[in-house]
Amino acid sequence: MISCKELCAGYGKRQILRQITWKGEPGAFTVIAGPNGCGKSTFLKSFMGQTTIMGGELYLEDAPMSSWSARRKARQLAYVPQNRSDVSLAVSRMVLHGRFPYVEYPRHYTSEDYDKVEWALEKMGIKDLGDRLLSDLSGGERQKAYLAMALAQDTSILLLDEPTTYLDISCQLELMELLKGLAAEGRAVIAVLHDLNHCLEYGDQMVLMDKGAMAAWGTPEQVLAGGRLEEVFGLKVHGRTWEDGKRYYWFERKV
Repeated sequence: MISCKELCAGYGKRQILRQITWKGEPGAFTVIAGPNGCGKSTFLKSFMGQTTIMGGELYLEDAPMSSWSARRKARQLAYVPQNRSDVSLAVSRMVLHGRFPYVEYPRHYTSEDYDKVEWALEKMGIKDLGDRLLSDLSGGERQKAYLAMALAQDTSILLLDEPTTYLDISCQLELMELLKGLAAEGRAVIAVLHDLNHCLEYGDQMVLMDKGAMAAWGTPEQVLAGGRLEEVFGLKVHGRTWEDGKRYYWFERKV
């Protein structure tokens, strides 16, 4: 389980997050939504030790995160950032880096490590790219490779910052189904998403942020029914349930 209580955080002396209390449940796909600059990425980075904590506490398994060693933390928590530096490595070799938390010095990979890499490549649909250099791939293919590395880490918690970046619409929907499935297997999957349709259709829980604070938290249906989603984004949200039972949404700017 991952959680925070009255979290205040930022960069240097600049505070971004204000008094956030939240809990990510195992088996749930939690989506984080909000306008640009509201603190969504900062929220995820706080759990990775990449911000200045100015108040409150972060927890893993109900223990303060500050008490966890880096290796122990990496066996519980995988993170896919929004921006990364490209490296000149074969895809399978880079995905193998996700196994670092389990490898003792001197570095020696086991058959289990290689099996996890094969599973992650197959799960992301890029098994045929294993021998290709990351630098030779398209933006969408690289994104899938980084996601495969996080899967190979085999953690109970997965944090993703804008994971649909560079992916075409078909790949985006495929990824949403994958993340939903990973959560259904018992993981806590938490993703920052800009696409409100994805949030409303696929999320089990939604965190709505505004100006560094939590504006609402609950199921997407609860957040939408409470009116805060429309208020924060300045939108009118329309929805319709079709014959297949799925609910579809479209949006109109308030003027």
